[in-house]
Amino acid sequence: SILMPDMPRFLWWSGALPDNPVAQKIFGHLAEQCDRLMIDTGQMKEPSIDLVALSHLTLQEEQGAALGDLNWHRFARWRHLLAQTFDLPELRAQWRAIRRGTVEWAGQDSAVPVEVLLYLGWLASSLGWTVADVRPDGFDFVDRREQPVSFALLRRELSARGLVSIELATERAVIRLQPIDQSLESLVDGHSRLAVPRPHLELASVLESELGILTRNPSYEAALRVAERLAAASR
Repeated sequence: SILMPDMPRFLWWSGALPDNPVAQKIFGHLAEQCDRLMIDTGQMKEPSIDLVALSHLTLQEEQGAALGDLNWHRFARWRHLLAQTFDLPELRAQWRAIRRGTVEWAGQDSAVPVEVLLYLGWLASSLGWTVADVRPDGFDFVDRREQPVSFALLRRELSARGLVSIELATERAVIRLQPIDQSLESLVDGHSRLAVPRPHLELASVLESELGILTRNPSYEAALRVAERLAAASR
């Protein structure tokens, strides 16, 4: 009764998704009343279960709230930098020829972080790859030309957590994204080509950015559907 009809309504669900029927019912009722539902997949306790639930949520016709993910925002510049790298004239056609890659991530837990699953989900959904196989140390895809694309996962035992580096090998070049000082840098065959400022990961900064968005994000939803398949298969 206190809701104002002409004002957008946001629900920020802090913490993991509810795992009992009562909390799930409350969550669903609140989400139906909102224009935007914000969650943080970085806080998921069971990605193989929670990613499936989130993916299913985006497919429900009665779900009117646009889904936002604070974790998706945290590594936005990793996505933007890779896209900008493939905009370079000598690489513009090379995205079709990616054959293998390596994703390095930091953490004390051996479980693959959700941001790695979402990043690979974004790549796969953007480039039209399908999941072919899930290995203990990586994932295999098939591209639109039915050529194999293999990714290795490499964990670093560091106090920080999250993405450390991303390397892609095409038929003609090796592209590597990595943090350098206060920037994220893109190297092509070992030569620095592009750099962007490292993202601000403070909660207030991430939340402020998400509050400026009201519409659904098809790119995120497509990445989520691939990520949930990777998480479920690697469980």
